Amino acid sequence: MKLLIVEDSTFVRKTIIGSLRKFMPENEFIEAADGRDGIEKYKVHNPDVIITDLLMPQMSGQELIKAVREGDKNVPIIVLSADVQETVKAEVFAMGVLDFLNKPMNGSKAEKISNLIKEHFND
Repeated sequence: MKLLIVEDSTFVRKTIIGSLRKFMPENEFIEAADGRDGIEKYKVHNPDVIITDLLMPQMSGQELIKAVREGDKNVPIIVLSADVQETVKAEVFAMGVLDFLNKPMNGSKAEKISNLIKEHFND
């Protein structure tokens, strides 16, 4: 399974991947540094899952989600963001994201993401 990780902080991106790899060692992780890079990597790699931040330069996570949803209503998207405003959460859930988790990434959140993905693909 291919997971696209869209996060502008290299350190946070590596933390996310390292945490997820403990629960999903067989998966391929594709990295994107912002929403625009995420769209390009999405087109090239056709990932099975997207995990994205919201607050990024060049193109926000919301813009990324909107662009992906224009062509693909089904790819699971999980938001991992420090933006905890209820209006923002409601906005991205209305765009069809699978879940919204607050940063920072840790082992329990990695396990939750892993379980969400496994449940999604076992349905």
